Amino acid sequence: MCTYNGATYLHEQLDSIIAQSRPADEIIICDDGSSDDTWPILEKYWQRFPEVIRIYRNATNLGPAKNFGRAVGLCTKDFIALGDQDDVWHPEKLKKLEERFIADSTLGLVFCNAERIDSTGNPLEGDLWQAVGFDARLKTAVKRGHGMQALLQRSFVTGCTIMFRATLKEKCLPFVDSSVHDYWISLVSAATSRIDFVDEKLVGYRQHRANVIGAQNLSVKERFDEACRLGVQGCIRDRDTIAELENRLSALEESQLALVRQKRDYLRFRIALWSKEVSRTRKAALIARNVAQGSYRRWSHPSWNPLVKDVLMVLGIVGKFSAFAGDH
Repeated sequence: MCTYNGATYLHEQLDSIIAQSRPADEIIICDDGSSDDTWPILEKYWQRFPEVIRIYRNATNLGPAKNFGRAVGLCTKDFIALGDQDDVWHPEKLKKLEERFIADSTLGLVFCNAERIDSTGNPLEGDLWQAVGFDARLKTAVKRGHGMQALLQRSFVTGCTIMFRATLKEKCLPFVDSSVHDYWISLVSAATSRIDFVDEKLVGYRQHRANVIGAQNLSVKERFDEACRLGVQGCIRDRDTIAELENRLSALEESQLALVRQKRDYLRFRIALWSKEVSRTRKAALIARNVAQGSYRRWSHPSWNPLVKDVLMVLGIVGKFSAFAGDH
């Protein structure tokens, strides 16, 4: 678990971890230089449970991804579960995730659903999977062993819901700068093994103003506006993440490598659409070709979102202030 100025909800989260029906073998906590009461709280829990809890304080602020990277690197047991400082784990979380690994030795990562709760712990409308768009199509793909392609379409695995094998540490670390750590871990896991999920809400995922990343239930218009705001920068980050995956995992199976390269080409195409050096006619032709080839459906989910955005951008309706001379 990683902490940073999280004193408000820390007691509740730590109590829920300690109260697991399958007790944690070790609880690694890295604090990123908190200035509130977080560190004194951690010291009190460490004094109460010194045989399980190990706490570390960073000399300088690392940021969420690098702090989680440090915490993962300090873990010594066979399975690693990530925890946020403000959530609440249901008592059976560790037990039910571990059971999936025991039942299937080919799995590298397992994740679960979560209920969304507000700052006081009251339930919010919709669960985490609804918020991140993990729908029936993606669930079927994961269950059929196509987790890699599903994740290349959409990021749907949230850090506080995952457990993964410690043997994946050397492949995941250090975390890449171009991606959030939970997406990177799930992507590496799917590329080198199999992923699966437990279809139960085993975490109370808290939504409040101080969240680093929150899973909000957005309307179609809000999702589209957000996608337009991110624009080409999201494609560039994804391209860099895919490139790092290809470079770091040189022993990928040919089928997996082919998926990575096809996704890379799709991202390059979408980045080209934002280049000032590509004519509008050429952009329209690129979109038409990729629609005919099924690229939008294959590499984006839902496929209509980027397609509509790209068409409107070419027509000059959106993206006027995001023109980019692409590095491609």
